[in-house]
Amino acid sequence: MDKINWNLITSGEQFESLMHSLLYASNKEIHLFGRPGRDAAQDACSKDGSVIYQAKYRKNPDLVAIAKGELKSIAKYRKRGHANNKYWEKAKTVVFYVNIRMNPNIQDKWDSEVSPLYLKEGLNVGLRSLEQIDNELHEFPHLIDAYFEHNTDLYYSVNEAIEYLKSNNKYTSESFSKTYVGREKEEEIIRKFLGSDKKILPVYGKFGIGKKRLLLESLSLCDDYRGIWGLPDAMNKGEWLQFFPSKTLIAIDMTESNSLLAGIVEQLNSKRFANIKLIMAFNQVIDFEKFKLNAHFHEPIQLSHLNEKDSLVLLNEYAINHYI
Repeated sequence: MDKINWNLITSGEQFESLMHSLLYASNKEIHLFGRPGRDAAQDACSKDGSVIYQAKYRKNPDLVAIAKGELKSIAKYRKRGHANNKYWEKAKTVVFYVNIRMNPNIQDKWDSEVSPLYLKEGLNVGLRSLEQIDNELHEFPHLIDAYFEHNTDLYYSVNEAIEYLKSNNKYTSESFSKTYVGREKEEEIIRKFLGSDKKILPVYGKFGIGKKRLLLESLSLCDDYRGIWGLPDAMNKGEWLQFFPSKTLIAIDMTESNSLLAGIVEQLNSKRFANIKLIMAFNQVIDFEKFKLNAHFHEPIQLSHLNEKDSLVLLNEYAINHYI
């Protein structure tokens, strides 16, 4: 078995994305959660809600302390009447994916200190250390290729995408934390697109109108699809669709590069990609004009400015955050 170079995974976002990919590769019905901020102590869960998954990436992890700290939140969420109780009422098992290698001392502490505490809360607790994750990865060689063989820049999870956009000055640190309002009509179009036989949904509008935010939000609109953020320049280098499982919604910002579109359309003709859908942002409608008659294309969304009421919501939020 080839050794995996774990030094290539350098952030919690990457580690969580890898866990999501592993879970989805083995079970297409699993629910994956990729939004930043408070997550109700869940990064993924089984379809019936009985198994909860958490990715824990730490530079110097104290596994026992992490599990005990997480249980404090879980116990609170499981209380009747708590807003997060609905996410935990069916839970029977919590599984932690961690970036550590086990040794007898850690295992003894886990068995003697962690497992009994979770059992008192009515939960079993599982652990996936690097040794076990290695074994899981070798069942899906395409994931080793994607994450450890220099192909990691093909796509990102939602959290990774936000960090990428921030680091490239394409998104401010506050943008995604602001209230998301005024796009109910567009969200309904996206939901209908996901239920249709169309494969590409273009979104266009002026610079700064909110295309990136709409794309990011679209990735969490449907539980049936795994949402990921594609990088057009990297995808131009090869047959990128081989890295995506079925039932995948890919968001691609094409506002700076539209050379990928023709290749996407050509590859989507293959029956192998029947369940892959893309939502793509453009600055100008003319970027995809010649493809409008293609059967893969959904009627495009043209983003306009928010109405006065929704604009005031954001202005008031900005004022509160900066002047109070």
